[in-house]
Parts: sequence; C-alpha cells; structure tokens
Amino acid sequence: MATGKKNIFVGTGFSKNEHAYMAGKEAVEKAIKQAGKVPDFGLVFCSGSKYGKDKATVADLVKGCHEAFMEANPKCKWAGCTSNGEISPIGRT
Repeated sequence: MATGKKNIFVGTGFSKNEHAYMAGKEAVEKAIKQAGKVPDFGLVFCSGSKYGKDKATVADLVKGCHEAFMEANPKCKWAGCTSNGEISPIGRT
C-alpha cells in the first residue's frame, strides 16, 4: 500500500498542421510545456479523418508524437487512438 501522495500535472496540446509528423510533434510539445513537468505517461487522440486515413499518415503522426515524448523523457510511456471528432478549447474539429 502506497503511503505517499503524488501530484498529477496535465497539459493539453493541439495542432492544425497538415503534415502528420509535425502535427504530432507540435501537439505533444505544447502539452508538455503546458503541464510544466517532465511526462511519465501521455495520451494522444487524433482526428481519424485527418491523420488516420492510411498507414503512412498514422505512422508519421506516431513518429512525431514519439519523438517529442522521448525528447522530454526517454522512459515516458504513451498510448493513442483516433477519434470521430474532437472537442477542445479552440472548438470542434
């Protein structure tokens, strides 16, 4: 049983970049910056209609996300998925 308490720091990032690699990298970097802490874990959601349309596009997005997480913390674990629509502070996409 754990006795210590840990704070959870959360950040969100968003990109409208048309290039999947750059969009993934930019969104993760923004989220890390907003959280203000080195990430131990990350969740990535992306527009399936924009970045999930084929294997090459998904692979580029994953590469950009992964590189940004690894630059911040080489031990960071993360997971991601596509969605049918996103709601964020900048609107629905």
